[in-house]
Amino acid sequence: MDEKLSIIIPAHNCEATLRQAVASIYDDLSTEQAAMIQTIIVENGSQDQTPQVAQQIAKVYPQVCLTHSQPGVSKARNQGLKVATGQALLFLDADDYFKPDMVKQVLEHEVKADLLIYSFESGKALKRLFDQAILYQQADKEQLIATMLENPTNYLTVWGKVFRRQLILDHQLFFNEDLRFSEDSLFVLQYLLVAQTALGLPTVLYHYNRAENSAVRSFDEEKVAAYLQALKVVNKLIQTSLPDVLPSFYIYGLMQVNLIGVHGIYDAKNSAAGAVKKAQLRAVVQDPIVAKCLRRTPLTRMRTPKFAAIILLKLHCYALAGKVFALRSRAK
Repeated sequence: MDEKLSIIIPAHNCEATLRQAVASIYDDLSTEQAAMIQTIIVENGSQDQTPQVAQQIAKVYPQVCLTHSQPGVSKARNQGLKVATGQALLFLDADDYFKPDMVKQVLEHEVKADLLIYSFESGKALKRLFDQAILYQQADKEQLIATMLENPTNYLTVWGKVFRRQLILDHQLFFNEDLRFSEDSLFVLQYLLVAQTALGLPTVLYHYNRAENSAVRSFDEEKVAAYLQALKVVNKLIQTSLPDVLPSFYIYGLMQVNLIGVHGIYDAKNSAAGAVKKAQLRAVVQDPIVAKCLRRTPLTRMRTPKFAAIILLKLHCYALAGKVFALRSRAK
């Protein structure tokens, strides 16, 4: 029997959570349903017992396929794409899981759009992205992309979505292995460019675990440059293919500045002196793309709390903006 779904799990130092992730796929399914799902665990340079745990899992679930890649989540996902055989594709991070009965629901329903976008849980918070099912056709694509750009942490993730594998194959879509951050955003945007339809759903498919050791939440000195590199790549895609949504891209860029401030420059684990952090923040604001995002986004579009530090940057109040970033970092 041909697989209906392929689920790709990058597995890096996840010995404690990998079993739960895989169990969330199969434990609610009949034998016949389980046979229709290919789960691909991509071990990518773990330094714990993840490879051994993966082998044990494969003995329990015969539908699990084990493969390897070099370190890096994009390399792992790309390897999974090469191995996948299902009609539809889902991505699952190894420290997350699917909600009970939700994989069964995806399996039993006909996929009626090129992209299904589900709601999700983030820790204890419910992120219901749609109040009701909404079908986006070709004419609605820019409206959807604008919404996603302005709310990237909710919408521009590859998990919590169902993709058509054939569409990925036809257009040779892969994750950019040069990016450490925002590789999800780029892939989803590239996929939407070739998709004809997307279906937004209020149903909660996915539980996202706000892990403190994730790449976004951990600190290293190269993070700022990595975020800016990713922003430039996304900017090029939008300017080339979606110029009408540039105002929404500018907001996307400012949301990346929030991440740079909270998880980069003013991360609680950054021991640099205050003057050094302030200089780093000024350098980010002076980056040509960031400067354009600040200049082109009017204050009337900054009416929610997430823009507090951004407003201060727009007003050149760098010290106060730094304090806001620092408070948010400690809160997280």
